[in-house]
Amino acid sequence: MRSIRVALGVALTLGALSLAGCAASPDMGGLAAHLEEVDGVNAVSADVGHPGAPWNTEVVVRLFVDDPSDAEFTSVIRGAIPALADDPTTARHGATVMFIEGVPGDYDNSGQQLRGKLRPGSKVYDELGLEFGESMRLSPEDIARLAEGS
Repeated sequence: MRSIRVALGVALTLGALSLAGCAASPDMGGLAAHLEEVDGVNAVSADVGHPGAPWNTEVVVRLFVDDPSDAEFTSVIRGAIPALADDPTTARHGATVMFIEGVPGDYDNSGQQLRGKLRPGSKVYDELGLEFGESMRLSPEDIARLAEGS
């Protein structure tokens, strides 16, 4: 009987913990609006996902741009940092930033937008003090460090 109560207590505790992560995703509209004001940005898509578990939070920002030069990528990220630092979700969880060529209307859906993905050169990552990768991953620490310099 005692083992049944213990098992039931464990199950209820695990259930409560798993539901704790099921809160609604934060609205990223304010962040997107601020990022659209950055010079060189045509449009923005900012979404929150929960890969693998409800308590895992991932912010993905797509910045639509016309100029694929390294200087422009660096300028756009530096211009975006204040908005990323001020947003409570990205300040806490960081963000994965992708550059997409053009505007959202150039693509039929968000999956097709990935065909227009632009990849900054290693010089951009080096200048910003970030690890080179397929997408630009900004940790909360990266955002805070870059915000201090802006």
